Amino acid sequence: MNGICICPRETVCVKNVRSLIFLTLARLSAYADYPLYALLFISKANNLLGFLQRTHLSEFFPLNDMHQLHTFAGKVVGVEVIWHSFWHILRWSLEGEMSFLTSHITGLTGLISLVLTPFIVWPMLFKTLKARLSFEVRKGLHYLSVVWGVVICFHAPARHIGIIMGIAVGIYGADWLYGYFFRVYRIPSLHFHRLGNAIEVTWENPPGFENHGAGYVYMCVPWVSKTEFHAFSVMGHRTRPNHSSVCISTVGDWSKNLHAQLAKPSHRPGWVYGPFPSPFTTAVDYDNLLAIATGIGITPSIAALVSLREVRAVNLIWMCRDADLIEFYMRDETIFHEKAWTFIFYTGKRKLLLDQRPKNARILIIHGRPQLEELLLSIIVNVITGAPLPDTLYERAREAEAVIYNISPLGVFCNAFERALISYTLDELFEIGLDESGPDSDGEPPTALSPPGFVAMVRTVCDLKDDVSDDLTDEQLRSYFDEVDTSGDGAVDREEFGAIVASLQRILNNERVPPPVRPKPKKLRAAGAALVERAASNIAEAATEVALVAGSVVMEMSSGVASHIKKTATQLRRTMDPIEGGLENWNVLYCGGSASVIAELRKFQRKFRVQFNMESFDW
Repeated sequence: MNGICICPRETVCVKNVRSLIFLTLARLSAYADYPLYALLFISKANNLLGFLQRTHLSEFFPLNDMHQLHTFAGKVVGVEVIWHSFWHILRWSLEGEMSFLTSHITGLTGLISLVLTPFIVWPMLFKTLKARLSFEVRKGLHYLSVVWGVVICFHAPARHIGIIMGIAVGIYGADWLYGYFFRVYRIPSLHFHRLGNAIEVTWENPPGFENHGAGYVYMCVPWVSKTEFHAFSVMGHRTRPNHSSVCISTVGDWSKNLHAQLAKPSHRPGWVYGPFPSPFTTAVDYDNLLAIATGIGITPSIAALVSLREVRAVNLIWMCRDADLIEFYMRDETIFHEKAWTFIFYTGKRKLLLDQRPKNARILIIHGRPQLEELLLSIIVNVITGAPLPDTLYERAREAEAVIYNISPLGVFCNAFERALISYTLDELFEIGLDESGPDSDGEPPTALSPPGFVAMVRTVCDLKDDVSDDLTDEQLRSYFDEVDTSGDGAVDREEFGAIVASLQRILNNERVPPPVRPKPKKLRAAGAALVERAASNIAEAATEVALVAGSVVMEMSSGVASHIKKTATQLRRTMDPIEGGLENWNVLYCGGSASVIAELRKFQRKFRVQFNMESFDW
C-alpha cells in the first residue's frame, strides 16, 4: 500500500493504492462531464441559438429544443459534483490533508461549487421543493449557476477547465448582455384582458420583433415586478395583422398578482424579450401534424394552426378543464383548420358557455378524457384512407352538444354576461360601470350607474360576437336597467345592480330549449358503412398493401368496436415499414404538464416511430 508515489501537484498526490483508486473515481467523473459543463451555459444562450436555428446547422443539431439538453446536463452534473467532491474529500481526510478545502484554490473552489450545487439544481429537480418554493425564488437560486461557472474556471489552474468554462460562461454572458440591451422591446401598450382565471395579453409588434409563428417570449410587467421576466408561448394574433399575443394561466404568485390587478381590461406598458425558437418550430418539416395540448398548453398549438394553415392541416387534440380557455378560443372557430380534425375534451366541472354550434363539422367537443392511442390511430387512418371515425366519438360529441348549445340569441347575451361574472366580481363590474357613468350633476364621482354607464360596461366586458352585438341594441340593454331601477331615478345602485345579474341568470335558464332529435346510432353506422365501402373501392384501386390492412381497420371501426384498433396496431405498423416515409412523416407535438399524457405519447412514439416534440415551461 505504501509503494506508490505520484505527485504532479500537491492536491493530487497519490501515496498508496487506495488513494489512487479514490483519485481515479474523482477525476474520471470530472473529465467525462466537461462537455456537459459547457452545455449548461451554451444551451441558454438564447439569442445565439435563435440565430443558429435559421442556419443550415439546424439540420444537424436540436437547436429548437436545447432546454431538454440543459435539463439532462443539469441532472447529470448535479450528481457528478457530489460524486467528484466525495472522493476528493474522503481521500484528503484519510491522508490528513483536509486543510486543502480552505487553503488551496482547488479545494476552496470545489467547496464553493459543492455548496452551491444543491441550491441550483434541487429546487428545479424535486417536485417537493418545486411545490414549496415559488418560481421567483427557484429562478433566483438558479442564477447562482453563474457564480458556480466562474468558480469552476479557477478550480484546476494547471488543466484546461479554465479555458473550456471561460468560453462557455463568456458566450452565455455576452449573449445575455446582447439580449438585454438589443432584444428587450418596450411595448407602450400591452392590452390585458381577463379570461376567467387566465389572462390574454396582446400587443403590436415593434420594429425588429419577428414572430415566425412558433416560439416563446419572456415578459416583464413592471407594475407587478420590475425585475421578473416570465416565459410564455407566443402566437401571431388571429385577426390583427402585425400583432402577437400570449395567454397566461394564473398558477404562480406573479401571475395571480397580475390577475388581481386587472379589475378591468387595461392598456399598460411593459417589456417583451424575444421571440426564441421552440420545439414546435419543427412542425414545418413534416407533412402530417398532430398537435396535442393540455390546459394552457393550447397556445403553441394555436400558433402552429395560425402560421401553417396555408400549407398544413394541423389536427388538434386538446384536453382542458378550464372552461374559460375553451370559451375564448371557440369565439373564432376559423383558427381551426377546416380540413383537419379538432377534438376538444372538456374535463372541468362548470357548464361550458358556448353560443353556437361550430359550422365546421370536424370540430367536436366532448365531455371527459380520450383514449389517446385509439384516437391518434383513428385520425391517422382517416387521413390516410378517408375512413370514418368510430361512432362512439360522434355519440359523445352529440351528448355534449345537447348540454352546451340550443339557446336563443337572447340566451347568447346572457351567456356572455355569465362569462364576464367568471372573470370579474360584481364589485369590479360595478366599478367599471361607475367609471363609464361619469360625474353626477354636482361634479362628484358617481355612486350609482347611469344607463350609458351600464351599456358601456356590458359592451366592455361581454365581448359579444358582431352578429349578436348588432342585434342587441342599446335600448334592449337599457330595458334590463329600467327593470330593476325600482326608484325610477335613472340610476342603479349596488343592490339594484345585483338584481340585474339575477334577472339575466333567470333568463338564461328559461331560454334553453330542448335538444333537436338526432339520428339513431344504427343509421349512423349504416352511413359509416357506405363510406367504408367507398373507401374500400378507392383502396382497391390504389392496390397497395397498406390500403388493404387499413381497410380491415376501417371495417372494425365502422362496426363501432373501437377497442379493436389495438389489435391491428402492430399490423398497421408492419405495413407502414416498407412504405417510404411511413408514419415517420408524422409529427406529434405536445405542450402541457400532464405526466400521464407525456408517458402515453412517448409510448406511441416508440411503438409507431413517429417524431415527437414537447414544449413545456414547467421550470
